Amino acid sequence: MTVAAPDREEIRRSFPVAAHLLSLRLSETADLPLWAIRTGVPALVCLTPSLQASLTNGASELWQELRGEGAERLGALMGRALTRYMMHRNQYLAFPRDWDREAQALYADLLHALPSAAQFERKAANLLRKHQARLRALLASREAGATAADEPLCAHYSPGLQLRLLDITPTDMPGPVLDLGCGEDAALVHELHRLGRIDAWGLDALCETNGHLFRGDWNDARFTPAAWGTILAHHSFSLHAFRAHLHGPDTTATRHARTYMRILASLKPGGSFRYAPALPFLEDLLPADQWLVRRRELPVVAPDGFRFQTACVIALPYGTTKGNTNV
Repeated sequence: MTVAAPDREEIRRSFPVAAHLLSLRLSETADLPLWAIRTGVPALVCLTPSLQASLTNGASELWQELRGEGAERLGALMGRALTRYMMHRNQYLAFPRDWDREAQALYADLLHALPSAAQFERKAANLLRKHQARLRALLASREAGATAADEPLCAHYSPGLQLRLLDITPTDMPGPVLDLGCGEDAALVHELHRLGRIDAWGLDALCETNGHLFRGDWNDARFTPAAWGTILAHHSFSLHAFRAHLHGPDTTATRHARTYMRILASLKPGGSFRYAPALPFLEDLLPADQWLVRRRELPVVAPDGFRFQTACVIALPYGTTKGNTNV
C-alpha cells in the first residue's frame, strides 16, 4: 500500500506497534502488482516467520492501541492507503462512491476482531486468512479481467513541464484556474500559489480536501456554468477520455463525453480548457460559433505512428465564427 505522509505520521504517532508491523508487511508486499494480489500469491497469503513473531510478541501492546476508537481510526487510515495503492498501480480504475467506506470497513473489521494477547496465537492466523479472502474479493470487484500487462505507468510531472506542454504561462491564465486531475501532491496548484495566483484550485481523486484542493471524481463534480477562466488537464481527464473512447464500454465513453461538455460549459467567455492529449473525436464535433479549437502537434511519435497533440478549446462569445486549427 501507499501511505500519504500525514497518514503515515499519524500512524507512527498514535499506533507505534501497528506502524512497525505495517512496515514489515509492506516490505514484503508493496511491490506486488494488483493482479497478483487479486489472485492471492503466496507472498500475500502467508506470513513470514519474522512478521508472525512480531505479531505474537506485540499482541498485548497492539490490543491496547486498538481499544476504544483505535480500530476505527487505524482502519480508516489503512483503507485510504489501499485506495492510493490501487490508483497508483492503475489510474483507470473506477471507484464507486461507497468505495472508501467499504475499504475502511474491511480493515476496521479485522482490527476489531484481533484477539487479546492470551488468545492471539490460537485465533489470529484464521482471522488474517479471512481478511485476505475479503481483500481479494474487494480488489477483484475493481480489477475484473486485469492482467499483468494492464497496469499503466503513472508518473508525476514538474509544474514547468506541464505549463510548457500546455503552452501557457502563469500570467497568461484568466482566472480562476482549475487544475483537473492535479495529483495527490497538487504540485502545479502549489506552484501557482507561490507565484501569486491564489485563484488556482485543484481537483483529484487522491488529494485531500483542504483549502484550494478538493478530492473527488471529475465525472461526479459539479461544474458551475461560466465559472472558470482557465481549466488545465495534463495527462488526466483527456487521457482517461481517450482510453474510454478506444477501449472502454460505451457507457464509460459516453460519461466522459458528457463531462467534457460540462467542463466546456463551465468556461467564462474567452476562457480556455487546455489539455493533453487532444481529443479530436470530440473536438471536431464542437460548433464553430461557440468554440475555437487549437491543436498543437509535439515532436513525439509513438512506435505505432501515433502523433501526440495537445489541445486548447476557447469559449467564444455567442455568434462568433472561427475555424478550428492545427498548429
